[in-house]
Amino acid sequence: MRIFNTLPARASFSLLMLMSTAAWAADRPRAAGNGSPTAQQQRSNRQESNQRSAPSNGGRQPASQQKNSVNIERELMITDLSVVEDPILTNPDSGQFGVWSFKYLIEQMSGSNDPSLFALSLFTHGDEQTINGFDVPPRPAVQEKIIDPWLQRGGGTLDLKFAPVKLLAIVNRIDLRQVEGSEVLSAGEGRFVFGVLDAEGKPLAPTGGDAVGGMTIILEYSLPAQSSKDLQRWAEDWHELGKYKPGTPAYNLRLAVLTKRFTDRGRGIGRPNRSALNQIRTNDIALATPWELREWTIDEITGFLKPHSVAETPDFLTFNNTSDLADLLNANATSIRNASFTLPADLMAGSAPAGPYFDLRPDLPFELFEANFAAAQATVDFGVMDGTFLNDLLAFFQSAPVANPIEGTDVVVNIPWQTPTGVDPDVRHLFAVNTCSGCHRDETATEFLHVGFPESARGQNLFSDSMGSQAFLSAFLTGGDPVVDPINPDLQHEFNDLQRRQGDLEELLTSGPRQHHRTNRRH
Repeated sequence: MRIFNTLPARASFSLLMLMSTAAWAADRPRAAGNGSPTAQQQRSNRQESNQRSAPSNGGRQPASQQKNSVNIERELMITDLSVVEDPILTNPDSGQFGVWSFKYLIEQMSGSNDPSLFALSLFTHGDEQTINGFDVPPRPAVQEKIIDPWLQRGGGTLDLKFAPVKLLAIVNRIDLRQVEGSEVLSAGEGRFVFGVLDAEGKPLAPTGGDAVGGMTIILEYSLPAQSSKDLQRWAEDWHELGKYKPGTPAYNLRLAVLTKRFTDRGRGIGRPNRSALNQIRTNDIALATPWELREWTIDEITGFLKPHSVAETPDFLTFNNTSDLADLLNANATSIRNASFTLPADLMAGSAPAGPYFDLRPDLPFELFEANFAAAQATVDFGVMDGTFLNDLLAFFQSAPVANPIEGTDVVVNIPWQTPTGVDPDVRHLFAVNTCSGCHRDETATEFLHVGFPESARGQNLFSDSMGSQAFLSAFLTGGDPVVDPINPDLQHEFNDLQRRQGDLEELLTSGPRQHHRTNRRH
């Protein structure tokens, strides 16, 4: 058993005993119809949970806490080490109690398939494939860096208890809810963010740059809801967590019961494998360069994961800086401004590269171009970048895109979303910031990861050791200096997305569900 010095032994034992006796309130009989408990059952479950879970002081915060004041760290972005390193809930050897372990989560979404083979269907990065009509450059290093070490640790089998991942965060994305009149399509998403480890348990290194880790995996689930009552219950139950201290049985058990309501088998009625999983995303620069985001969903026929197009993001090298993109933005300027625009499905790319890119602009001084091309070709020769991708990048540079320098180097540049003809600067930015590559890089001045390993985890064996401090969060999430627009430097943009989500949940708690809440946000 992996033991972290995050909970006193007595608290850990008490939590296990509480789990053994609580009978998992979320699994109690449901009322017929929408699958939600009756109001009487809800009251009974909450009363029992309070009686069984709360110590004498209940782990509660001062009564002066405002009723609808949302605590970001406890209700929205949960990274406290006493939660994400809980020695029981994150332990794959804990069986039914290890509900935050990668092993448990994969088992719950795999349906009738072998969970190990199901997990393997996530790591298809090395395959040559066409997704939604777009060729995706293979990243064959996935075999050497992830699959082979995993097999070795499992004695030749892909044993899920040896999955090379570390839980970084549990995230409440109720802000992504979809409501149309009296119809509630979804209460948003609940997410688990895992960092990927190498054969020695260290954060998997990037192929370039100084990030502590070069790859994350995000499991993104729907919060099932069919009515305003269901939606309001989700809001209240996430908010209830704010009353308790992370790491106490009162907090961790409540959060475990809550997450089981969207992670467990059977929560996605009518969906593949009856799982509430919406998609799994990977962010990486560990398998190849540049940074890239990919997406998987559960195949409704096979029940395995299959590659899926990336949300709200066109193919970067064939659609960026084209008149087609300009026409699309101008024709949809109003919906882009009010955040209701949805990219046509046939334009969504198979992957989302985000840079940095080798600077191969044809108007560079000859010596610099030759040096940069030689570096790019060497990267291909060493298997760190796909050769076809390099050819496509060379072709893209013929369109004379704006390329922004990166301090300290002449070799690579950032390339934002842009058009060759006039588009309103705000429309361009609002479109770009909702793409995978824009949100994770140029538009928000992010290196790519919004949630990642902390500096204290660098070089640590996280199979056995603590990360030492909570996960790194980007300035896009937490707020920071204004970001200069990558195309129109006279403009600046301010971000504090966790504060935005905080206000959204507070409004939902105070005023109840709006008659209309449909967002095109995906990231």
